[in-house]
Amino acid sequence: MGPRARDDRHRFLLEQIQVTGFIIMPLRVQGRVVGAFSLFASRYSGRKYTMADVQFAEEVSRRASIALDNAGLFRDLSKELSERKRIEAALRQVSERLSWRRKRQT
Repeated sequence: MGPRARDDRHRFLLEQIQVTGFIIMPLRVQGRVVGAFSLFASRYSGRKYTMADVQFAEEVSRRASIALDNAGLFRDLSKELSERKRIEAALRQVSERLSWRRKRQT
């Protein structure tokens, strides 16, 4: 049983490759599947996947998932820092205005 084709062109490509084996591992970020890590063997490669290959694919998938999660956390942190800088600048302006008003009143 091979992978299912999405359309005629995809089916043609799969037939040309002659997939004889595949390993597909989920990429998870915060408990959600966000993608997949796939390995395919063709008739031409002569490759037969072993349990060691499955374990390797699991480890690559685990590490890629961590990298994706870290990238998302970095993006979120960058957004938060930008927002904090914007708010700090606004607070500085307000503080400077208040200081200026106090100086004028004395």
